[in-house]
Amino acid sequence: MPRNGTSTSQPLLSVVTPSLNQGRFIADALDSVTSQGYSAVEHIIIESGSTDETRSVLQQYARSPHIRVIEDIPPRGQSAALNVGFHAARGEIIGWLNADDRYCSGAFKAAIAALGDAKHALAYGDWEDIDENGSVTALHTAGVFDLRRHLNALPSIMQPASFYRRELFDRIGYLDEALHYGMDFDLVLRAARATSFRYIPQPLAQIRRHPASKSATQASEFDSEFRRIARRHGGPLISMSLRRRVLRLMLGERLSAHLAWHIGARSDRAAGRGGSKTDVMPKCPLCRRGIFGGRP
Repeated sequence: MPRNGTSTSQPLLSVVTPSLNQGRFIADALDSVTSQGYSAVEHIIIESGSTDETRSVLQQYARSPHIRVIEDIPPRGQSAALNVGFHAARGEIIGWLNADDRYCSGAFKAAIAALGDAKHALAYGDWEDIDENGSVTALHTAGVFDLRRHLNALPSIMQPASFYRRELFDRIGYLDEALHYGMDFDLVLRAARATSFRYIPQPLAQIRRHPASKSATQASEFDSEFRRIARRHGGPLISMSLRRRVLRLMLGERLSAHLAWHIGARSDRAAGRGGSKTDVMPKCPLCRRGIFGGRP
């Protein structure tokens, strides 16, 4: 039964969005929830003191009954803001959508179907990268969950394309507020010890890549925190993520990307992330262009 105490054939789905100075994009996030056409939804915005146009944008949605804005001022960080939203959420199923990202069509329907089996408390799918203007620039296939890859600080589950059963938070706790970049990665590794995951082979969300995003301006901090998290959960000291970083420093971005693709291709294919064996063209972009001697 949903936490609001009502019985319904549709489980209540709560989406939590932390908000801080993403006024350029937040309307896209809000509209992507509405456009799912799912009536049993609440969208909780945790507003942490934006000084841009965010508040005026949110005011335009003030009459939307499924949208609830919670002030979290002074801001205490993204993890703390999200925990405020997760505690406030009433849904049986919870999604986490950053203010500059958006859902793909059919995401809620797919997630609810995947989580209909109580043995799965986390469902996730593929995702797309989009640019500042919302144009798709890349498609990423998550594949079936590979614990070894995650313990090597190479996550393939992206937070906007993930949905959680409420009871998972009750079992494993909420986000670690000491983490600033890999709190979703840590949550996945904790969840892996408590439940099985359900992979949905379709894009569920679009992640916006833009110059002001945290992943663009603080990429090195992401890498180091991910490696610390992986070691905390039993990952190796010299992880695949660290080896790839060293390759980049030694060989440059282009050659290291080429080698990393070939080193990881076999394990990715075994985990369901590789292309078909009947592919005519290689996926490695450098081989495809003939820069390193043609097909591998």
